[in-house]
Amino acid sequence: MSWVIAIPSYKRPEAVLKKSIKTLRGYNIPPNKIQVFVEADQVDDYKEAIKGEATVVSRGKQGSIMEARNFIINHYPKGKQFIFMDDDVTGFKEVKGGKLVDLPSLITLINKGFALCKKNGFHLWGVYPSPNAFYMKSPEEYSTSLKFIVGAFMGVINQKILVNPKYHKEDYLLSILYYLQDGGVIRFNQVAVRYGIAQKGGLDKEVKERASIQKDAMEFLLDKYPDLVRKNPQRANEVLLNKVAKTTTRPDPALEGGAKQRTDADNENTEIKTLSIRNKSRYNEAKANLLEVLSRSTVPPLGKARKPGEGHNRAQKLGSVGRTMTFGYGDTRRGIKEYATNKKHPELLKALADFGNTVVPLGWEYNGITLNHGVKANKHKDTKNLGPSVIIGIGDFTGGDIEVWDAEDKNPKILSLHDKPVMFNGGLLYHQTTPFKGERYTMVFYKQMWEGDVKGVSLRGKGGIFA
Repeated sequence: MSWVIAIPSYKRPEAVLKKSIKTLRGYNIPPNKIQVFVEADQVDDYKEAIKGEATVVSRGKQGSIMEARNFIINHYPKGKQFIFMDDDVTGFKEVKGGKLVDLPSLITLINKGFALCKKNGFHLWGVYPSPNAFYMKSPEEYSTSLKFIVGAFMGVINQKILVNPKYHKEDYLLSILYYLQDGGVIRFNQVAVRYGIAQKGGLDKEVKERASIQKDAMEFLLDKYPDLVRKNPQRANEVLLNKVAKTTTRPDPALEGGAKQRTDADNENTEIKTLSIRNKSRYNEAKANLLEVLSRSTVPPLGKARKPGEGHNRAQKLGSVGRTMTFGYGDTRRGIKEYATNKKHPELLKALADFGNTVVPLGWEYNGITLNHGVKANKHKDTKNLGPSVIIGIGDFTGGDIEVWDAEDKNPKILSLHDKPVMFNGGLLYHQTTPFKGERYTMVFYKQMWEGDVKGVSLRGKGGIFA
């Protein structure tokens, strides 16, 4: 079990022991998988009450539930699997024969939630928000479209997505933000969690004080995401998520040759640097060959960004200017496997790999290549890449530098990439293209989140006599 359960709590040590921890222990979740996050001055009280049934973690002085969730998100490294769980959960139910019965195995559910996320390329999963057999009569065991993932029990493959502590409804925000990033979330529609709703105490304010806060949060969501959110006609200051087009459920990676999600210790690297070219004569030879192959190749256009509810495409992130094509192994939206472009354009793939091996660091492996022709990329992150990427530009153009922001989205740097490889973590750092004139090709070499080889080519910085 490579996950942990994170429980934010406030001044309820006995309650968390008698409710959430008792519930978890009833499902045979070991104490070392349960972490309770409390304010610094409450640590001793919680340790005394819990007595080793969970690990107590100090989160300093973080008052609201939003701040507590943000602390937990920052506490765990990117890629860490964890579950947000409220401190007053009393059970889990599933629908069987139209009736609610106790969920037989929570461990099975958790493992399946994370496995489905990896299979679909998602990073958020959860359960139905309330145990009501009438509304849980879904024919789908789970869905992959936009659904509300209730914060009382929410599985996360950490992407370091934070919520604005100014607004409540942080679980709505996380549901939307992960949907916008991934194109979908996993929700088990026949399983629900029992927990205390709108009760006194905990990390929220008194029940009577919440109305104005909830109204502000509702208005924020309606204004920020008008295509995804609507007012709940039956409950004041509440919202509902709109129905939007489902993403295509992709095949099990096990059927595609054993796709496996990477772990990479270098994933938190935020360094931005220009690399030296080890052997200029070999570089020039590989570049000339690549340009010749490109002159005989057609790169498809980015097209237009899709409308809300129609799914996602690259134009929504990069903009509509230019042409692009991806090679290698990764998320094809039809499974985690080799891209179809590898077989359609084998000569171009080989030319790109030969060129890339002259510019990436010696011995550095990659399994994704993005080719851009005339692309003027908007400010974005490449959230499905892992660790640093290498980008370089070739062709007869002026301008077209790359602008990269730091980890706090501040202090942008502008670096020339014309015949100069630039290395940085595009999954963590925002970046964009500066204006340019002329014919500009850029190639990005990177690791995908998923391990997998590309048949017929070597994707590694060349050494030997060329080192």
